[in-house]
Amino acid sequence: MKLVRHILNVLLTTSLTSSVVAQSPPYSVLTVNDGLPSNTVYGILQDREGYMWFGTDAGLARYDGSTMRIWTSSDGLSDNEVLSMYEDPIGRIWCLMLNGRLSYIANEKAYGLKDHPEFAQIRPASGFLGMAVDDEGYYWFGGIGGELYSWRAGKVRTHSVADHRFTPPQKAMVLPLRLGNGRVRVVVNGSLYACRAGEPGLLRSWGAQLNGIPMVSVSGDSLVANGANGPLVLHDDVDTAIPVTHAHPPAAFRPPHLFKDGTIWHATGGYGIVKRYPVDRERPTTLILEHLMVHMLFEDSEENIWCSTDGEGVVLISKADRELSLIQASREQRHRTVTSVLMTKAGDVIFGTAGGAILRLRGDLMDTLLLPPVPQPARERVRDLQEAADGAIWFTTDMRSGRFGSGRGSKVEFVKVLDDRMTQGEVLLDWGQKSLATGADGTVAASAFGLAVLEDGEYGLVFAYRKRYHAGIQRIYAPHVMPDGTIWFETMDLLHRLKKEEGTSIQVPIPGSHVRITDIDALEDGTLVIATTGNGTFLLRNGDILARFTTGNGATSDQCKAAVVRDGRILVATDAGAYIIEDPLGEQRIQVFRPTGVSPLRDVEDIDGDDQHLYLATPDGLCIVPLPLKGPAVVRPLLHVQQVLVNDTIKALKDSVEMLLGDRLTIALTALAYTAPEQIRIEWSTSLDGPWQPTERVTQFNGLTAGRHDFHFRASLPHGPWSSIRTVTVSVLPPWYRTSLALFAAVVLCATFLFLLTRAYFRSNVRRHKDALLKQLATQEERHRIASELHDDLGADISHLLLLTRQTTSSATIPPRQLEQLASLDKHAHSLMHKIDEIIWSLDPADDELRSTLAFIQRYAEQFAASHDLVFRTQPIPQWSSRSLFLEGAKGPLSGGEGIVAECHQHNVVHTLRVVLSFHDHEMIIILEDDGTLRPMNGPNGRNGHCKANIMERLDRLSGTLRTEPLGPTGTRTTITVPIPTQIA
Repeated sequence: MKLVRHILNVLLTTSLTSSVVAQSPPYSVLTVNDGLPSNTVYGILQDREGYMWFGTDAGLARYDGSTMRIWTSSDGLSDNEVLSMYEDPIGRIWCLMLNGRLSYIANEKAYGLKDHPEFAQIRPASGFLGMAVDDEGYYWFGGIGGELYSWRAGKVRTHSVADHRFTPPQKAMVLPLRLGNGRVRVVVNGSLYACRAGEPGLLRSWGAQLNGIPMVSVSGDSLVANGANGPLVLHDDVDTAIPVTHAHPPAAFRPPHLFKDGTIWHATGGYGIVKRYPVDRERPTTLILEHLMVHMLFEDSEENIWCSTDGEGVVLISKADRELSLIQASREQRHRTVTSVLMTKAGDVIFGTAGGAILRLRGDLMDTLLLPPVPQPARERVRDLQEAADGAIWFTTDMRSGRFGSGRGSKVEFVKVLDDRMTQGEVLLDWGQKSLATGADGTVAASAFGLAVLEDGEYGLVFAYRKRYHAGIQRIYAPHVMPDGTIWFETMDLLHRLKKEEGTSIQVPIPGSHVRITDIDALEDGTLVIATTGNGTFLLRNGDILARFTTGNGATSDQCKAAVVRDGRILVATDAGAYIIEDPLGEQRIQVFRPTGVSPLRDVEDIDGDDQHLYLATPDGLCIVPLPLKGPAVVRPLLHVQQVLVNDTIKALKDSVEMLLGDRLTIALTALAYTAPEQIRIEWSTSLDGPWQPTERVTQFNGLTAGRHDFHFRASLPHGPWSSIRTVTVSVLPPWYRTSLALFAAVVLCATFLFLLTRAYFRSNVRRHKDALLKQLATQEERHRIASELHDDLGADISHLLLLTRQTTSSATIPPRQLEQLASLDKHAHSLMHKIDEIIWSLDPADDELRSTLAFIQRYAEQFAASHDLVFRTQPIPQWSSRSLFLEGAKGPLSGGEGIVAECHQHNVVHTLRVVLSFHDHEMIIILEDDGTLRPMNGPNGRNGHCKANIMERLDRLSGTLRTEPLGPTGTRTTITVPIPTQIA
């Protein structure tokens, strides 16, 4: 079988050959230009978060759909050649190295032998083949040289396994595999082991191909293997054959992969991929990507197929592209680009390339109809292909036009050009056309810079440009011939009609259309189908637009390249895919084909097809699309918060991120959707109820206010479901001086300062007051001493002198002259006593206490009683003994008590004297009671009334009263009442 990539070489030969068609689905490639550390890729893995991991011969790469993150030995890996990866139950990515060493990635960091010295005991001689982890926590490692190791809790054990199909059992490559149910099976080529309680146990042997390689993969809870007679499902006790067409693919020595759509894919190593279908699909086994050396296949969560290659990077085939077929005449861009396509009435598919070649696809065979010119010109695109009523295939390129006969192997007939608009005579020109059109009546029209009709003249068949057709020289891209021979064509945004009987073209206005027309076709009833660049496709009849098909009602794009009517349906090619209009004059249903974002299919230049396939001319080859159309898979992107930065400082991804007021917040997101990563849209909101605002993968927030902020993010593909919402909670802290703690501390500090200030002020006042009180106390004590001495000593002496004077004057033996002197002495002594009282009062009125007064009275009375042979007894009132008397002049009646006592003794025969001092309702009451008998008036020791008069004089000044009343048979009671304000000292 010849490969499609050699077709161009065949085309450049001088003879036409045939080859088996080699078809591949559309695919995209990741290489070092996309960030891979190397184009030699061994292993592929998708982790639980959706990231893709690639093991290469130059390091480990993690891919998020747009960027690569690389780890190498300089980052801690034990080797740069990573054969395969495995994700354990706690999310660590284990790397199995070609040098037989182990490493794993956890939290973006690489760990290896220096972190686990026991890994030195795990050293397969030729490198690792695989690993698995069982539910008991045992890690199983299989080696290419037949080694099997287990590791748990830091302990390593070595186990012996072999292929028991041979006697004695032989060593073979060891492949541990974890099933979907958590069980671990170890495959040693054709023998199957089960791992239980840390030990491998032989289950059975099975009919494997005798190549020493365990060609087994996991599919759900089962194992899928290449058996000696075809693919098998391996159970613990029995094999189940998988019926497929062509059970023996060539050179299929890689493990089979049973994918979710039921197809089985084998990486063949140096011959691409074998793709097989179940028997019920009735589709043959195909060989795809045969120009690549494919190491491994992997199906991700979106059902995309990833292929690791040797030297070509990573190939990605999306789910939507799996059933598509892409035919490429060459890997060189110019020769693989298909610019026009035609499906003939016989079912052949004819397509032309940008390099000027025309090929025919008939079943599984493809032959060449037209070779490019030699030497090849700079531009030789195949512009158009049309089938005439007689079955001839008309073609035109940039440089030449012609036709093929309807029979197989017919020769090419080139057609020249006549133009009477630019030359005087009929001169043959040799150049190609922009477009062609054929009619049921045999009319063939061409267009370039004007309109031409095929004529049979003296030079044979020519395309004749006549002035009467159209005198202008504008480019014409879209002529169409109706069954009656009427030609419709466009000039820029204008529509023209040329009828045979009229002989010249006329302009037909189109309501509301002011864009260039790119193609014209017609339905059976004569309704024109017009494709435009910007206004979609519309139906025109009798000058009226019947319907318009744009992106507003489901079209893939308004930039239309071609529109073809087939069996009442309209096939439309656009710059963003293709679509089919079913029942255009009725219900008008639209089927849409959009290439995925990772598909290399971009513009669709031309289109044709039947009820089973669409044939699309694309820049990457001829794309064959099975019908009915299947759009891209509905994918819910996996959205992750990749980084949170505050002022360019990375913050740990916790429940809440703290930042200060005025800081800059940056949130970097990763949305994983490998079918169309560039079409992912991201929105954010501060509320789960919206409104949602569009944003990029990196969003920056400035000027956030203090407090808590919740930022919600979601992602989706166009017309797809939204991803799970990711939330970033940010706590914006005010400056330290505006925090609650700082404000509280400030309040406490101010309160403390005020308290200390107040305390200092009051302590100063207290100190001053204390000093004043101490000074006053010292003064009072000194005054008290002086007052006590004056009052007790001088006052007592003067009172004694006064009493002696009065007693002496009562004697009858005293001469008058002496009586007069004694009276004067009494008067002066009385005045002196009064002045002493005033001096004492002026020294300190507060010192005039009842206790001191009573002490004075008691002391004087005791002296007086002792000198007169009397008995004197006092009984102070305890609760009043500390009272101070703050009544100016109150000293008078108290200090004059001695006069009352003297009067009682002088004028009465007194045996008992009772004195009572009390306070009641702000009054001081003195009661004097005696049992004496009155003496004669003015007689010896008789009363002269001076004492009472003196007492009344004093009481008048104090608003006091004196009342005398008899007591008993001989005694007298004298009551003195003085109103005074009292204050507790």
